[in-house]
Amino acid sequence: MCDSRLTPSFSALNPIAVVLRIPLLQTESIGRRKLPHQPKCLQALVHVAAAGDRAEVDRLLLDLDWIGAKLRATGPQRLISDYRNLGQGRAQELVGRTLDLTSSILARDPVQLPTQLLARLAPEDAEGFGRLLAHAVELLPRAVLAPKRPTFTAPGPEIRRFEGHGGPATGLAVLSAERFVSCSYDKTLRLWDVETGFELRRLEGHEGDVLCLTRLDGRCVASGSRDKTIRIWDVDTGKEIRRIEGHEGAVRCLVMLDGHILSGSEDKTLRLWDFESGTELRRFEGHEGAITCLALIGASILSAAEDKTLRVWDAATGTQLRVLVEGTEFKKPIKSIAALDDITVLTGGSDYGFVRVWQIHTGCELKRLEGIRFWADSLVVLNARQLAVGTAGYCEVDIWDMEECQRQHRFGGHESSIFSVAKLDNQHVLSSACDTTIRLWSLEARYQLQRFKGLEWWVSGFVVLDDRRVLSASWDGVLTLWDRENGQELLRFDKSHHGWVDLVRFNESHVITCGEYDGDKSVRLWDVFTGTELRRFEGHEKGVWSVAVLDSTRVVTASADSTLRVWDVTTGAELRRIIGHDGAVFSVAALDPQNVVSASADKSIRLWSVEFGTELRRFEGHEGSVSAVTAVDRQHIISASADATLRLWNVESGAEVRRFEGHTQGVCRVVTLTPKHIVSASHDNTLRLWEIGTGKELARFEGDASFTKLSALSNGIVAARDSLARLHFFDVHLTG
Repeated sequence: MCDSRLTPSFSALNPIAVVLRIPLLQTESIGRRKLPHQPKCLQALVHVAAAGDRAEVDRLLLDLDWIGAKLRATGPQRLISDYRNLGQGRAQELVGRTLDLTSSILARDPVQLPTQLLARLAPEDAEGFGRLLAHAVELLPRAVLAPKRPTFTAPGPEIRRFEGHGGPATGLAVLSAERFVSCSYDKTLRLWDVETGFELRRLEGHEGDVLCLTRLDGRCVASGSRDKTIRIWDVDTGKEIRRIEGHEGAVRCLVMLDGHILSGSEDKTLRLWDFESGTELRRFEGHEGAITCLALIGASILSAAEDKTLRVWDAATGTQLRVLVEGTEFKKPIKSIAALDDITVLTGGSDYGFVRVWQIHTGCELKRLEGIRFWADSLVVLNARQLAVGTAGYCEVDIWDMEECQRQHRFGGHESSIFSVAKLDNQHVLSSACDTTIRLWSLEARYQLQRFKGLEWWVSGFVVLDDRRVLSASWDGVLTLWDRENGQELLRFDKSHHGWVDLVRFNESHVITCGEYDGDKSVRLWDVFTGTELRRFEGHEKGVWSVAVLDSTRVVTASADSTLRVWDVTTGAELRRIIGHDGAVFSVAALDPQNVVSASADKSIRLWSVEFGTELRRFEGHEGSVSAVTAVDRQHIISASADATLRLWNVESGAEVRRFEGHTQGVCRVVTLTPKHIVSASHDNTLRLWEIGTGKELARFEGDASFTKLSALSNGIVAARDSLARLHFFDVHLTG
């Protein structure tokens, strides 16, 4: 049954919903305008509606002064409930869905309300949005990273995000349309409220990664772990009811069978357990590899394993009935099984790009669902016609019509491989992923806001050539020149790298690219006007992570092979090899034509003489890999590290001058914006603007995913790539 709170009737009035109507009396400055800080009078908005003053309700629901005041006074959830219960029309629904989508961000930092709206909504999305977004610009804080375009996730199929796990979210068990449980590599299970996205309870006790989960009834679940145990939990109390031990390897999959628990393990066995006593009732042996997934179909059990077979077992006796599939043609073991009916089963994860449909009595492959991007690692049948597929690679949830063999929906947003998909109700699907998040998707989202093509490309690296042109590399190494104003492709380059690529501008007409993966490891010079590869620089033994321009004839590269190399651009010759780092070199920056600094996985930054290849100075203190380094001036450099800090160093003395703290996860990139300001990008999903002289954080923008690459343009604009491979542009306001 559909939860009406997820697909609200925007004309319904909820008499319990109490909201604040706040005049502009007491204020706190958060930008160019003054916003209310504490309410002086209270008034129920539903009473306004009940009194027939619909015009006033409509005005308030699109009034950013009122929205900001309510947000700061009550938090996002009560504000969101106003839109669910009272919202009418496209504009109000889109604002409400945007608030829902960004609720966790706004709960942490309400000041980001204007920037989050500008990041996700466009004037053409709904009538009145031009005025609304113009007001958002007026409310921007004095120092801000302001999105130039709505390039972040827009309101649409993704309804809600559930965040909190400290590791990959591996499994889901739906208890009702209101609650579900997840499990994770962080060794916990968590109970979630569907409507609010809040974590209701944490279930702790496992001593290893929790790999799988199954529902026993409306209040109990069973979990399987790398600690080789199965545990039964009462989710209402959070207590472990029973522990089942016996497997000799990690427990990878669980299903319920006639009131008992069936488990599959890395010890190559399936076992049937009485969950009341914890007694092993039956053992199924025959696989020659770790069990990867299980399913029930009629009176039979299906199991897949790393031996690349699919086997059918008699549930009552434990007898192996047949080896349904000998997977000699499979590229990988089957990762997911879903029973369609009593004779038909679907499998995924064994093949790139498709799901197979089998008839279990004959072992015949009936058909394939083709067109899936990457591997179908998780499957769930939604009804007689629809299948939900969670993928690795592009990390999407696809909804397929199995009769027509056609995709109906494609939901993107996860940063990494999807481990589990689950049906919440007839209109909603949940997914959990390696990125630690769980997401709720609507199968009947009314609005699919269109953004231009350029922002949908899977960008691995980029360089901004001028106000209009961007050269980017896709995940497979293809280089494309495009117009960032309209997304039009201007030029496709003649050849391509193999895999991910980074780029740097060499001069007005040339760029240098480097292959970041060991499968390529080449450095190349290109003509940006013709798309022609002019020269290739080869010699590195592993992927090349960074390039710095020394002068009009030389560049220096940094590689995972722990070396830096200096190249003659005119001939392609290697001029010098610089050796000394004890780990991969992630970043290199030129101080001048004769000196460079490099950042490495060995936790150090080093200053080198280009002419002699000698180490002149070492900068130590970071507690994690140093991912990036950049020059502020001839006397100072700034580094970014996996230890979540940035540090300012004196080049002459090697001393740490200042530490910039605030990021909660590793910092990937840092760029110098002005002699007094830097911008950093982090795995904590934020870009931050810092004042170099004080170490103070001046502004923050929180996105949908990790920011992994960053570029500062000459006109005060910052360009950033996130781990969803999207390219974003920000106006940086320093003083308002």
